[in-house]
Amino acid sequence: MVHILVGARLVTDARALLESVLKRSGAAENEGSRFEVVDSLLDSYRVTVSNPLVFNLLVQGYAKLRMLEIGFEVCCYLEDRGFSLTLISYNTLLHFVLKSHEIELLWKVYERMISRRMYPDEAGIRAMIHGLCKEGKLQEMIGMLDKIHGKRSAACSPLVIVSTGLVLRILEEEEGGRIEVAMGLLRLMLQRNMITDTVAFSLIVHAKVKLGDLSSASEVYDEMLKRGFDANSFCYTSFVEGYCHSGRVEDAINLLREMKSTGLKPYSQTFDHIILGCAKTGRVEESLEYCSEMMSMGHLPTLSVFNEMLAKVMEQPVHTNQANEILTSMMDKGFFPNEITYSRLMAAYAKDGKVEEVAKLYYEMEYRAISPGELGFASIISSLCNCGKVEEAGRVLKVMKDRGVRPVKDVYEALIHGHLDKGSEEIAARLRREMVLYD
Repeated sequence: MVHILVGARLVTDARALLESVLKRSGAAENEGSRFEVVDSLLDSYRVTVSNPLVFNLLVQGYAKLRMLEIGFEVCCYLEDRGFSLTLISYNTLLHFVLKSHEIELLWKVYERMISRRMYPDEAGIRAMIHGLCKEGKLQEMIGMLDKIHGKRSAACSPLVIVSTGLVLRILEEEEGGRIEVAMGLLRLMLQRNMITDTVAFSLIVHAKVKLGDLSSASEVYDEMLKRGFDANSFCYTSFVEGYCHSGRVEDAINLLREMKSTGLKPYSQTFDHIILGCAKTGRVEESLEYCSEMMSMGHLPTLSVFNEMLAKVMEQPVHTNQANEILTSMMDKGFFPNEITYSRLMAAYAKDGKVEEVAKLYYEMEYRAISPGELGFASIISSLCNCGKVEEAGRVLKVMKDRGVRPVKDVYEALIHGHLDKGSEEIAARLRREMVLYD
């Protein structure tokens, strides 16, 4: 019936019938019937000498009914069987996916479009720009392009912003297994002038670094310079990341110096990589110095980077005061520490025997309504016990249990030894029994 209606150019009737069928199939959907509608249309396609418009109406119907995942799967299913959907169908999918706030799916649809050489029009680009706005990434993309070009220009056209966003999104995926896919998309974009040469070169350098091929990345970068393109902060930062990741921290530091000497400005991620690289190789003091330098330039490290550095400060507690002072300065500039930040600082002070500092941090956490985790509670309890304040440590233990944090063996042992030193053998015996129950 659908094929016949389309053949008779009764598109409105065909659309209404399709949507009716899709509603019923959606209500009774299971894994076996997922492609039942499209398979029925495919089976009768040749018999009725039909038109590909049928399949476009199908995908558009799924989109309008907000059956977005299955709509996209059917889109891929049809294209894998030789049917090309129109730009209108893709735009319809993009429009309704955006309205449903499904940003991950939005990028999947757009990636599929480009990989199928279906290039976006103004409506498609507008949908993707709105998607970047909704996930709070538009300014980040514009800032990244500024780092490549050094100024606002045609590089920041909506088409270039969206194209760059897609490639970077794939390159930054945690699994990291689709770098070659990103490179393939980049080639297609270059052929259609969807991205500028400078941005393309910079993204290729970034991709090579992500693959761990620093030698090849250097060759691409040298070729970029030979063709008359300027060096840029984005490429330098990519190399800094690569060197730090491979343990070549000294080379990364030299690159940072070179970067500054040529008038290029390091940005937050540049320092983040250096701070993390120094910390992981035991150069904690340098890591803290780069934190200070970063702040002097108006940047702050990410929470995860700062916390990773504090993990190394715990191993070298001689630097704890410096780390605490830097944290105070960062908080004045709008940095928000979390439970891990405080807990690691407390653990470092506890290891250095500075009980008062541990207590200060604990009460600061309480004031800020940040509940300590296992490490934080363990640090304050062991510190209080070490200075003979076992009653106060006991009160902290009660708070710990009331908040659902499971006391570890070290906590009980510190309390038991503290009470034994005070001669409270009965309390120590009760704590031993309690420790066995929790163990």
